[in-house]
Amino acid sequence: LVAKVYDKKGKFLTKATTSSKIKVLSTGIAITGGASDNAAYYTGSSYAFGTTLTPGNSTDTVKWTVTDALGADVSFYMTSEGVFSTNKSGTYQIKATSYSGTARRYSATKTIQVKDPVSGISQTGLNSFKVQVTPSLFSSLTKDSFKITGSNGTTYPVKEISKSSNNYITVTAYNNFSNGITYTVTFDNLTRSFTASSGLPCRIEILTN
Repeated sequence: LVAKVYDKKGKFLTKATTSSKIKVLSTGIAITGGASDNAAYYTGSSYAFGTTLTPGNSTDTVKWTVTDALGADVSFYMTSEGVFSTNKSGTYQIKATSYSGTARRYSATKTIQVKDPVSGISQTGLNSFKVQVTPSLFSSLTKDSFKITGSNGTTYPVKEISKSSNNYITVTAYNNFSNGITYTVTFDNLTRSFTASSGLPCRIEILTN
């Protein structure tokens, strides 16, 4: 804004200027982004959320908060820019709130279910085990993706893998696993473990003479 001062003869004398920001208060807010339609949320992955303010030229700011299934505040799982990530599966409620200065305006919530990308790992034979993974991992994992290390320090090279329904992958090593040894399996920055059972004999009989 500019105010100009003139004398009665119309001669310019001086002027004064000032500026002010016009606030446009929000009348509504909606959460956008996250996992694509019908896609699940998984631990270890990041998901970008956004907001739509009404009206579109609102000058309000947005603050994110997150609570778990027990109502505990876990907002540290969300950045101020709206990027969510966690290494703990469970149900989470994401909340976006618009503020005009320190005055709270409107809120929107979205509930998501976060799953473990590996449903389980179990031994299937003397030298094999299986894992159940997400569809994206199922299609991308290869024999070279897996590394097997025993708690005794032994590394077990992978001989082959086979894929079956329900996103199961069976991994076969060249050597048999040792009874009672815990094996750590690493793939795609994920780590899972199992304790091997070699099926030790409990009885012996002499059948011939």
